[in-house]
Amino acid sequence: MTNKIEFKVYGDTSITFYPDSHQYRRTGEKTCLVSVTGATGIVDKSRVLMQWATRLNADYLREWVQKNPLTEENLMEAIGKSQEYYNEKKEEAADIGSQVHAFAQNYALHQLKRGELPQITDDMPIGVINGISAFLTWVDENHVEFIDVEKLVYSKQHDYVGLADAVAKVHGLLTMIDYKTSNGIYFEHIMQVSAYREAYNEEFGDLIKYSVILKFNKSNGELETKQIEMGEHIDSFEAFKAALTLKNIVKEYTKY
Repeated sequence: MTNKIEFKVYGDTSITFYPDSHQYRRTGEKTCLVSVTGATGIVDKSRVLMQWATRLNADYLREWVQKNPLTEENLMEAIGKSQEYYNEKKEEAADIGSQVHAFAQNYALHQLKRGELPQITDDMPIGVINGISAFLTWVDENHVEFIDVEKLVYSKQHDYVGLADAVAKVHGLLTMIDYKTSNGIYFEHIMQVSAYREAYNEEFGDLIKYSVILKFNKSNGELETKQIEMGEHIDSFEAFKAALTLKNIVKEYTKY
């Protein structure tokens, strides 16, 4: 059976979300809607990933050379193992991010009386514990009151859809929140949270005045926060609309 979740937006539009494929469709239609992450995915992120991969491979080879005789045969073996090392670190980073993200989501659901309070366990990696601790400190220091979690937003005007991580009152002000697991906060992250905010305000009125990104470091779970100022929000949403246009054109022409 195909997993699917039904959402109602604007009181008269039903959207079906298929979590296994991360696709959205207006209920009863065959054509997939363009998602926020689908549109921002048009932005090339290979440079950042290549830099991270190169750094990891260099670190591995530097340590290996210090411990092993430098022969051609050994060097070729080390190059192969450096790729394995990169794959392991990539999976480890994804696991750290997914665990911290899941804790944050479940914590918010508990605050909304929709689930049990998640626990920190002894078998969690230190990076996960660091990320969770930083998240809880941020919640406490900013008097965060969660309003919604995994909120589906849809823009009728621009015809895009997405799942926003959270909507909350931060110091009493309604705020769009997006969680990221990476080694930096990049412009496409700002585009995403701006698109979520605009779609939410389109449906409910101009209620959200602020948006913030919570970035958990891939390696150690350390938290970095970025509040999106109004000028940056306006510019990034304009950029998002351009990316959305390009995505729709590419989608149309790849039919053939």
